[in-house]
Amino acid sequence: MAFSLRLLGGFALCDEAGAPLAIPLQKARAVVAVLALQPRGRATRQELTALLWSQRWPAQAQQSLRQTLHLLKRDLSAAGFKHLEMDRRDVWLDLGALTTDAVVLRDRLTAGCASAAEVVLALPCGRFLDGVTLHDPAGDAWIADRAAEFRDGVARLTLAALQQARRAEREEDVAALAHRLLEIDPAAEAAHRALIAHHLAGGERSLAVRQFQLCRKALAQELSTTPTRETLELMRAAAEPRASTQARPEPPKLKFHAPSLLVEPFVVRDDARRTRLLAYGLVDDLVVDLSRLSLLGVIPPGAVSLGPAGGAREIGVDYVLGGSVESGGAPPDAPTRISAVLRHAASGRTLWAERYQRMGDDLWSVREDIVGRIANTTCRAVDLAEMERLDDVDTRSRDAWTLRVLGQKNFLLYSRAANARARTLFGQALALDPAFAQAETGIGWTHLEDFCFSWSDRPAGSLAAAEQHARRVLQRSGHYYAALHLLSYVELCRREFERSADTCARARDDNPNDADLLLHQGYVMSCGGAPEPAIDLMLQAAAINPMHPNWYRLLIGNAALDAGRPRAAAVELTRFIDGQAGAVSGVKAQAIRTRAAAHAMAGDIDSARVDRDIYMAANRQFSVATFRRTFPRRSPEIVARQADALVVAGFPD
Repeated sequence: MAFSLRLLGGFALCDEAGAPLAIPLQKARAVVAVLALQPRGRATRQELTALLWSQRWPAQAQQSLRQTLHLLKRDLSAAGFKHLEMDRRDVWLDLGALTTDAVVLRDRLTAGCASAAEVVLALPCGRFLDGVTLHDPAGDAWIADRAAEFRDGVARLTLAALQQARRAEREEDVAALAHRLLEIDPAAEAAHRALIAHHLAGGERSLAVRQFQLCRKALAQELSTTPTRETLELMRAAAEPRASTQARPEPPKLKFHAPSLLVEPFVVRDDARRTRLLAYGLVDDLVVDLSRLSLLGVIPPGAVSLGPAGGAREIGVDYVLGGSVESGGAPPDAPTRISAVLRHAASGRTLWAERYQRMGDDLWSVREDIVGRIANTTCRAVDLAEMERLDDVDTRSRDAWTLRVLGQKNFLLYSRAANARARTLFGQALALDPAFAQAETGIGWTHLEDFCFSWSDRPAGSLAAAEQHARRVLQRSGHYYAALHLLSYVELCRREFERSADTCARARDDNPNDADLLLHQGYVMSCGGAPEPAIDLMLQAAAINPMHPNWYRLLIGNAALDAGRPRAAAVELTRFIDGQAGAVSGVKAQAIRTRAAAHAMAGDIDSARVDRDIYMAANRQFSVATFRRTFPRRSPEIVARQADALVVAGFPD
């Protein structure tokens, strides 16, 4: 039987069918990795102990190595792997029976490769030896050195492949390779520049602006420098079509895959230079953040001129976001007032309006705070408006966008039947547009919901399906924050708390102003054992998005119970339950069960037992023993406290 060892994108020793062999011990995984990367697959016992147990006495280190090798050989032999050998001095692997991706890549880097793109795109996503942590200074330093070595090699090969793809004008490969290079090196300006040019070639100016902002931020943070002249000239060239469009007497008709949103210049209501700068900066940041957050076609100011209602229909603009800025005097004592209004372009009807007032003279902090709030609320208001509009859509004229919105509407009903309908609608959207990342991510969320609410006969299969759809999106589009959000939730369900937090952080790096991601980051922290700071993050997310969906209250209530605040938890959970229509199933049922625990912890046994009866009537198979085993919390104290509360409430143990 032929075996393969994956070190890039995580550790996995697999059999001929690709199924990973179980190696529970981190030290045992490290032994396999160290041996596989040796020239002949051989290392002395002294070398291994120096890497893995450098802080122990020699006799203790040798004893730990003997135990680790015994368990490793036992586990591998049970799986049919007979290629680990040892004697009193050495330990070795038969490299002839083992294909290692890192070794293959190293050989190709040494020999050179004409088709670099094929090699790079075939590599798994993720970091070298991801998930292998030895908690030993020498061993962790060795892993860091090997990771840096392979990361630099892959970066060189990826850059060469990107240059080949640009010369050959293979735009699909350009985008994939640029995203792959940025995953390795966020400050790779050549990759940023390639994506800017790619977006401009596709007519997506707002995405090009966003990529330029990401480039500027990465260069400042990583290298303390600014974009080169070549990148700046590319962005100046991008501005020329905008100026020429303004000069045209008749605006072009704009067609988008999704509805379009025009961001108008904010009106400046006084003569202060600070007010003008703030107004211009708000609009620029809103264009970038809305391009990240929403599926809309975001049109920057000046791209079209919006006239009366008929003109709006003619140019294809569906929604318009505008506002005004006014300073009450000299900062920091005088307030700055900012208003924002979202309108339906054709009818002129106001969908949402809000007024903000901020003190202080720091323009950057004001912009960062206000832009996130406006962008999040705008996206939520447009989503709700689209769901209302599509209630009466003729089923014979559904396009991919319509199917995705209807799928999302069904998904948010949180019932088994509605979840199945949502998956069907997302699948139909993906069939019409195979590159529709939001539809594929939506399918993944439906599988995750099946797992979370025990609607699947194969829970592990549902979780694997959710991960598969998330990784498909990431394979095509690199750092897409919504797919990383889904992947982080999958890892959380598997109780991989550190990995889930890391994936969530990567998603927030890609889109720091998404309130849903901020809420999820807080939830991951709460599950990981830090509920108090988690609650602060989650309340901040709710403040950033005042039109937040009802399930925000559910997660905040869960975190409050994790923190030992049962009365506050019961209040939030009651608000969620009261706002959640439909039968007692899915997320509503879970909320009622959690509220029962909150009531029991607060000493309100009668209310706890009422919730118990409601929950058990719809979930007769539930047991506290299963809850103790599967509840996704890192802290044994939190699990025990909530399980004991359920027993007090009268749930079967």
